[in-house]
Amino acid sequence: MLFNMRTTETADGTLVTLVGDVDLATMPEVSAGLSGISGHTTIDLSGVDYFDPVCMGVLIAADLKARRSGGRLNVTASTAVFDLLAESRLVEILEVSAPAD
Repeated sequence: MLFNMRTTETADGTLVTLVGDVDLATMPEVSAGLSGISGHTTIDLSGVDYFDPVCMGVLIAADLKARRSGGRLNVTASTAVFDLLAESRLVEILEVSAPAD
């Protein structure tokens, strides 16, 4: 599966949209793309088909960056990714919402 990452500035902050598989091969690109976030940021994972559990640390690091800059991180997840984050209890740490599908 092809991977795509797009960052857009909105009135509410930064929107980072990921599509495809987030795994060891794409983790460096995701990490680099999220390294510059600050303030209010939404990471849209609703188009992610596969999310390797090894990559969860990238979300935690992004959340810490957002909080340290006075913002917050919101994650919108596909059902599969939401289930993974719930199983790992990251939904208790991160603001995560599942898509309304």
